Amino acid sequence: MIAFLEYKEIIANTQIPEISYSLTSGTNGAIKLNGQELTLLNLLHLLINPTINFKENNKIRSKKLQIALENGIKVVKDSSFQIISRYTGHDIKCLLDRVRNCQLFVNMPSWLENMIFIEQMSFAAPARAVTNSASCFAIGSSSKSDYSSIDTDSNDHQIDKYSDTMNFTDDNYKTVKKVR
Repeated sequence: MIAFLEYKEIIANTQIPEISYSLTSGTNGAIKLNGQELTLLNLLHLLINPTINFKENNKIRSKKLQIALENGIKVVKDSSFQIISRYTGHDIKCLLDRVRNCQLFVNMPSWLENMIFIEQMSFAAPARAVTNSASCFAIGSSSKSDYSSIDTDSNDHQIDKYSDTMNFTDDNYKTVKKVR
């Protein structure tokens, strides 16, 4: 699983323009890749990192993630199955190993490392949505979301219940102050 995550990170990093340019030109310690190899990395990025729409049906999201994971495992396990066009898991793994073993990521300037870190960490903060059954987190809320399924009475009850436990009065404050 660690190898899968390493390959996934390499694939994501190749989408950064500065790294892609270095791989195209063979500068900054990078190996020189041809257009076909860069296209393969771009297609692999789309295949292993699918766009997830949280408004989609749960089955569709799960299926996309399952397919992405299966394709990633084919690469990691060095399989002979064709993944993209005529390229097998073995072919793609060899390409990713070439990229991983070049000096590009070792010689990377700190500003680029920081940019990669920020890009990897930049996602919408989870928005808490309380529903009838249980609470859940939805990544990236939009203004067009349908909130009709949220039970506001239940939310008010939960807020009241919480605020009752946190009810501080002046008397409580005086008691705490006298103890000190």
